[in-house]
Amino acid sequence: METQPKIPLDVLGYIADVLAANTSTLKRLSLTCKFMIPICRRHIFSNITVRDCGLTLGERNRIEFLLSHPTITTHYIKHLWLIFGGRDTLCTVQYDLLQIICDTSSLTSVRIVSNSMVYDLLDWNEFPEKTRSVVLFLIQIPTLRRILLKKIENFPAAAVLSCCGLSQLSLLGISNLAPPIADDIMQSPEITALASSNCSVNDTRAISMHLIGQNIGLTALVIEFDRLTDASFTIGNQAEVPQICKLLKTTTCLKELRIIANVQVRLTGIGSSLATNLQSSLQFVGLGLGGFDEDGADDILHDLNHELGQLSKMNALEVLDVYMKILVGEYSEPSECYAEWAAAFDEIVSDIGAFPALREVGVYREFFDYNDYRHYVADLPDKLTEAHFPRLLESKAIHFYFT
Repeated sequence: METQPKIPLDVLGYIADVLAANTSTLKRLSLTCKFMIPICRRHIFSNITVRDCGLTLGERNRIEFLLSHPTITTHYIKHLWLIFGGRDTLCTVQYDLLQIICDTSSLTSVRIVSNSMVYDLLDWNEFPEKTRSVVLFLIQIPTLRRILLKKIENFPAAAVLSCCGLSQLSLLGISNLAPPIADDIMQSPEITALASSNCSVNDTRAISMHLIGQNIGLTALVIEFDRLTDASFTIGNQAEVPQICKLLKTTTCLKELRIIANVQVRLTGIGSSLATNLQSSLQFVGLGLGGFDEDGADDILHDLNHELGQLSKMNALEVLDVYMKILVGEYSEPSECYAEWAAAFDEIVSDIGAFPALREVGVYREFFDYNDYRHYVADLPDKLTEAHFPRLLESKAIHFYFT
């Protein structure tokens, strides 16, 4: 008869969870008793990385071990990193491992990433045919829930559309996906989490902006975003703002929204787009206003207050964070627009009934040299202090953070 562990299995599982990032310790822990073997394997083998730039001895040994123990591959691998540094082909043992994952695993996430030191972006069409084939098979695994694409141009949008179980889509550094044809449109995935960075607006649109279908004459959305609960966008130019607004108008379940502008951008239309569906679920909004100077500050800050006003009395917002990256020059002088903005902002967010569930507001500013974005400026040329937000300071219901 097997001896049961003296410590409950859920406690042993918690210990392994705490040590999840320390593989060497987990390996030693798995040797303490046979009950710890499957518990530790859940973390030791949960992540696998496959890269096309040649195998180190350790990577080859790990892959050969997994090939000789297909049960481990089937039951424990959940997260796959595919890292491409150029246009080299994967080796035979890598293809063999990926085939086992395709056939038998319960993979939940795939990250397909360019890590090229030569090319800023890699063109999917120039990948070896065998590599493209196995990747497309991988993302059709029924258990897959998350896909990340980074700096891979012309990846087929139709392949993403066929991932009906997909809940999280991340597109980073992508300006173009190969649009689907009408015959490719099947049951669309209902995305609940979306991250988008530098998805430029161009002739085919980025899939995260959900406009590919319109470009090929389809009236329905290519991807269903009505169940989107978590969205994060990094904006690279003003033209992307209207596309984000169109997407936000389709959301009805949004809980968290982050918009970070890397350049001087006005967030025109964001508030009114959110108000379209009376965002009763929206609890967190983080807005990053990046890279603006005193010449652009008035318009950018005025737009921010205007968009917040569009949400007034039609929201359940609990946390509002505003981040500002302000560029200053050698002869920059304090501008009255910051104080005027602060007074209006203070009134809008603290007005009775405007944001009835609001419990936390943060205003965070950083100043950088206009000629060198890497140079942080310690002196605060706007002369803005928390005293410019008297109603927020006095509020008993709202915690106000200001730096």
